[in-house]
Parts: sequence; structure tokens; C-alpha cells
Amino acid sequence: MVYVDQRDLGSSPYYDAWARSKSSEQLLEVLDYLWEKYVPQCLAFILNEKGRDDEAPLPAKCIHRTDVSMVAQLCKVMDIMVPDALYAEPNPEKLENAFLFALVWSLGATLKGEEQPRLDVLLKTLSGKASISQSLFDSFYDLQANSWLSWESKVPQYSPEAGISFTNIFVPTTDTVRAMWLLQGFASKALPTLFIGESGTAKSMMTKGWLNTLDNEEFLQLQMNFSKDYANLNERN
Repeated sequence: MVYVDQRDLGSSPYYDAWARSKSSEQLLEVLDYLWEKYVPQCLAFILNEKGRDDEAPLPAKCIHRTDVSMVAQLCKVMDIMVPDALYAEPNPEKLENAFLFALVWSLGATLKGEEQPRLDVLLKTLSGKASISQSLFDSFYDLQANSWLSWESKVPQYSPEAGISFTNIFVPTTDTVRAMWLLQGFASKALPTLFIGESGTAKSMMTKGWLNTLDNEEFLQLQMNFSKDYANLNERN
């Protein structure tokens, strides 16, 4: 058995294997083009101290991630975004828009909020989509309509149920709708999902709300509450 270090191997073999698992040479050409156009520049912006086009510091991140981890998430977001029919009969324009969306919620997902505008500018510059008025982080690509919409437009009107207890009130916002869409997408592919953020940002409420939509005849829930000071070894032992 031969072991290799991901720092030597890089992230392109993972993407290459994913792209070559798809159905056609035409699709492979589009995916290879999208990689070359976007990914090296975005990874350099997020990870590389040297070889940058500007002298700005590296963007602050919420959590440390390797390039392979971010590229793996890029591929997974593409798979939850793109239907098999589009993979079978590739439309380059739609695939590029979906790829931009996937870049935002894979490579861009590791950035702190104040750093997101920097990646937004880079992606719009590389793609030539400066005409999109709102940030790509605030935008959802509608594959059927082939247009970029604001996440705000997807927030449903809230009408509380009669007699609902105060602790069960959950008012949807742009952030929660966006996170729930990603959670539903990853869950549909049986992919693990981790939400990170400061206390009070509705991570637990969103997860609990999504779990409550599952069929109780098919799924059994076990909820365990932990504080930030809790030692997980207590449960592992």
C-alpha cells in the first residue's frame, strides 16, 4: 500500500476522478474548462500566502479546511444542484452558473462573513457576471429559469399556528432558508453536514426543524444537548 500526502498530490485528482465518473466527453470538456477557469484562482485567494495578485492578507476563515476538503464539497454541491438530465445533455451556460453557485457554498463557505465580498468580486470578475447586483452569497441560481434570484425571494411568509408555544416559534429568514436548502440537498444524497457559527445563530433550531419534517414511521430521533464546555469523551466512553 502506498500513502501520499495531499499537500503533494493537490486537489485536482479528486476533481478529475469525479468529473470522469460522469457520462460523456462533452460534459468532461465543460467540467475541465470550469476547473481551469475558476478553481486554481479561488484556492490561491483562500489558501496561498505567496503568488497572490494583490498584497491583501489571506481572508479570515470560520474553520480550517484543506483544498481537497473544499473541492470535495464543490463536487457534492454540484451533484445536489445539477439533475442527471443536465449531466447527460450538458448546457455549458447552465453548468457554469451551477458551478459558480457550488463554488460559493464550498470554497466560499469556509470564509467569515466580512470576507465574503472579496470572493464575490473575484468570482464576478472571473465569470464576467458583474451585472448581478446582489452578492452571489445572497443569490440562488434557478436552474429551470436559468436566472439568478435573491435568497430573500424564497423566504416564505410566516403565519404561526394557533396555540403554538413560544419556544416552538421559528420565523424563516434568508439565512435559515439558505441553510435548510443546503441541509436538504446534502441529506438527499446521504451526505454528512456540519453547521458552524456563534451561539444564537439558529443552528440547532434549523436542524431540529428539518428533522421534524421526516417521517416518524421511517426515522427515529435521538436528541442530545451539549454545551460548549461539554467533553465529548463522556459520551464516547
